[in-house]
Amino acid sequence: ESIIMSQSGRWFNNAEVVTTILILKNKPENFCEDYSINFISIADRIEYWANDDIMQELIDDVLLENEDSEHIYIRKYTLSQINKILDTGFGLMCCFTDASWILDVTDKVIPVSKRYEIARGERRGWDELFYPKKSIEYIEDEFIKPVLLSSKNLKSLEIEAMDRAFCCSKGLENLEKQKKTGALRWITMFIDKTNTTGVPLTKTLSRPGMHWYEMSASTLADLAISMNPNNKLCVYKLKKRSFVNQRLIRLTTKTGKNIELDHALMNTALGMLLIESLGFGRGLGVLDLSATRLKKQYVMLNPNLLSDQNIKNILNSFKTIKEREPLEIDEELKQDDRRLFDYTVLNAYGISHLQNKIYESLLELYHIRKAVEVNKQKVVKPVS
Repeated sequence: ESIIMSQSGRWFNNAEVVTTILILKNKPENFCEDYSINFISIADRIEYWANDDIMQELIDDVLLENEDSEHIYIRKYTLSQINKILDTGFGLMCCFTDASWILDVTDKVIPVSKRYEIARGERRGWDELFYPKKSIEYIEDEFIKPVLLSSKNLKSLEIEAMDRAFCCSKGLENLEKQKKTGALRWITMFIDKTNTTGVPLTKTLSRPGMHWYEMSASTLADLAISMNPNNKLCVYKLKKRSFVNQRLIRLTTKTGKNIELDHALMNTALGMLLIESLGFGRGLGVLDLSATRLKKQYVMLNPNLLSDQNIKNILNSFKTIKEREPLEIDEELKQDDRRLFDYTVLNAYGISHLQNKIYESLLELYHIRKAVEVNKQKVVKPVS
């Protein structure tokens, strides 16, 4: 019947997530797609519930579905509406906001998985072998590839991976015949090593169809998203195809076309909202994303709907944003270049009238996620 979360701090000090209350009741005999569910966020901190009057008002407002309440912020959607929102590619969290506008973009988006392979970054299991911490000059250049180990402290949306990865798909005999002594020397250093539980690396790193020391170049990324973004929601573009570490989600193009345009479209405020809605708050307010969930649900504005002039306008407008440091969401949406860019994109799709709605939904979801950080002395009212 109702899903209730806090929009003003967490309810339990020993939990680093926002607790959720479910109000359940047996399905009525006439249960159908028109049955509605309430999505409620509570504005008052839990400390204020100790006041009997506030507690009674809070209970009454929830049970009576009081949309004018000072204590709660309520949205109501039928099952049919919820399914349409999910089918469009937005996550369930959007239902805590005014998501009625989402159906206006249903025919404007396509699954990202049609254009990109989406997977978690490389997770080989022994970083000392695969990600040398310092330059190993004796390893042949052909076996060294760039790798992005973290999105922390990145200063722009288009970046160059500065760390190094060891990438060798050749067998030991082949390396000996070709006199690749550097790669052989590096591999040999780990042949007799074990992991932290004493199991040989040659066994723990073994994968079907691969050498135990191999990291496949097929997992190189064109774009990357942090698995646990915090105050910034960004899709990063690698200037040169690179490996990305397991704390990132990689997007590898299937077509090799229009990566720059796709990068721009994914970094709109609408793109940020799509990412925000597909995750959930975890650990002091960071967003938890799943590569599997993104593979199934992540959508983007359809670049095939754009004219050549639209594309030119979008890329020109994106240039300043791409080159500067991305800001925290609250500040990012205030920037003139950001607002102009989003308008340029939305106008190209004929939905520029949705810009403020998109901003409002994004900010509201972001503030709900960050509720765990709200100061205990401060009462925060919902964003509208």
